[in-house]
Amino acid sequence: MYFQHSYRDVDETKDWIDEKDEALNSDNYGHDLASVQALQRKHDALERDLSALGEKVRDLDESAKRLMQTHPDQAEQIYEHQRDINEQWNTLTQKVGPISLLRVILGPYEIL
Repeated sequence: MYFQHSYRDVDETKDWIDEKDEALNSDNYGHDLASVQALQRKHDALERDLSALGEKVRDLDESAKRLMQTHPDQAEQIYEHQRDINEQWNTLTQKVGPISLLRVILGPYEIL
């Protein structure tokens, strides 16, 4: 039962990563000041979502480590699930770019 819950969390997080990946693939750069400002607000919301998503991935990493220790017979399968989600997360964060990624990591702190 616990494995099913854990795998469901992983699958939900993968879906969340896919959703954010789609948002980053937009070619819309705005056509006037109002549309650029709207896109900036969307980007700010995306950064907040990515921060929460990064925390979720870290939590899943910790959970996977515990599960692999307590259920060594399932360790390979657990590792595969977690590796997949980390690959997705790494691909997504590479798309975000270094400044946005700093904002995700640092949260509300100022970037100089």
